Amino acid sequence: MDADQRLTDDALDGRLRALFQAAGPLHAADDLEARVLARLSAAPVRTSVVAQPLMSRNAWVGAVIALLALWSLSTVTSSPDMASTVLPELPALRWDTLLPVLTTPWTLMALSTGALLLLLDAVLSRPRPAPRTA
Repeated sequence: MDADQRLTDDALDGRLRALFQAAGPLHAADDLEARVLARLSAAPVRTSVVAQPLMSRNAWVGAVIALLALWSLSTVTSSPDMASTVLPELPALRWDTLLPVLTTPWTLMALSTGALLLLLDAVLSRPRPAPRTA
């Protein structure tokens, strides 16, 4: 609109107001609402997609049971009061020996990979609408 005239903002604003006043108010057609509603009713309805989690409930229960079994096995075998004839006695872990193992690059990478997979599961399990068809 102002390619070669170099008008100020106030002058441009005044010209736009004069243009809109000259055009006057516009009125919609009488059947506009009916046409819009007819077009909306003819459009395909979006259905929600049910996203399945990456790990099922049975997998989580199995993982918890396995961890509880490992914990109970380590508790039973490292007890000084009960002598085991089947399993050898395991030495108790101390922090000065456990901390270097937990801070190795392999352990940190395994923990970060597990955290990223859980984050990916949380992001992908959010419900989202189905793609709209044309």
